[in-house]
Order: sequence, then structure tokens, then C-alpha cells
Amino acid sequence: MRRTIMGMLMTALAIAPLFAMGGRPPAPQPDESSAVAQNELLPGVPSEEAACEETKTGAKKRAEPEMQFQAESFVVPLDWEGDGFITGEKDKKLLISAGDTVYINIGSSKVKQGTNCMVYRLVGKVRDHETRKVIGYEVRRIAKLVLTSGIGENTSTAKVTVSYEPVEIGDTVKIVSKENEKDNK
Repeated sequence: MRRTIMGMLMTALAIAPLFAMGGRPPAPQPDESSAVAQNELLPGVPSEEAACEETKTGAKKRAEPEMQFQAESFVVPLDWEGDGFITGEKDKKLLISAGDTVYINIGSSKVKQGTNCMVYRLVGKVRDHETRKVIGYEVRRIAKLVLTSGIGENTSTAKVTVSYEPVEIGDTVKIVSKENEKDNK
């Protein structure tokens, strides 16, 4: 009983200053050398002053930041198919991203070591606005792969080199180019 009362008293003493300040801890005050004081909160993001541009009348106008998205969506015809699919991941991770090793169901008859592939995900159907007829599918680019040495008759091993979103088992793989294609001709 004595320990319980002591614990409650210690907790009350620890939170008492918060109530005196209106329930919030004090905001940290930046020193002269801090990033907050120098308006450099995030690298590549301009400060408030730098983000404004002056108009011809001398008034300041807020400039829109440039956004660069790598994961593109586009529409493909109804008969569009990939060359294969992501069938598994070496380390059994939930989120597959750049640097991870994946397995695909494309074999040695179509690819060889060094072949570049793209990973796509079917997002949904695209319908004609007036007729409501399905005219294609929306597909999103998810990642880039390079095939490694583990190429079998029906399966291959690939390394995810770039990931715009987490790769999922079942995502579509499309062959982009074959490395050293000129050597075979």
C-alpha cells in the first residue's frame, strides 16, 4: 500500500508542471546555430522567404513547389499482358523494396543474366465516359529489376534495383531489355 501511494505521489509530481503550463510542455527555443533558426528544416525544401517570388508590382507571391513522382500510371489495352509475375521473395519479407531479391516465373527461354525488367500493378478498369464500356486497364509502374545468376528453365531470380512502391507477390513483370543483346547477333 505504501509503494502504491509513493508511486502515485511521484507521478503527480512529475506531471504537475504540465498542468501549470496549460497541459503542454514548453516549445523548444532554437539557438542561433540550429536548423530552425536558419530556416533549413528539410534539405531541398526552400525556406518561406525563398519559396516566395516577387511579382512585377513588387508584391510577393508564393511559388508552387516542384513535385517529381516516379511511379507512373498509364492506360493499357484490354489485351495487354506481362511476361511473367513476381512469385516470391528470398527473405519472406512483407514489404519488398530496393535491394531485395525476388523470384519471377520467366525462364531461360526469354531472359538471361543482366536482363532488365519493370514491375507493374494492375490498378483497375478504365471505362468510356459516355458508353461505360471498359476500354482498358490502368497500370502503375512499381519497380525495376535486374535478373541475377539464378535463371532456370521456368523461373528466375532478380534483384529489385529501384522501388517506387512496395513490390507485392503477383505483380506483373515485363521484360524491358536484354543485357549484351548485341553479343547474340
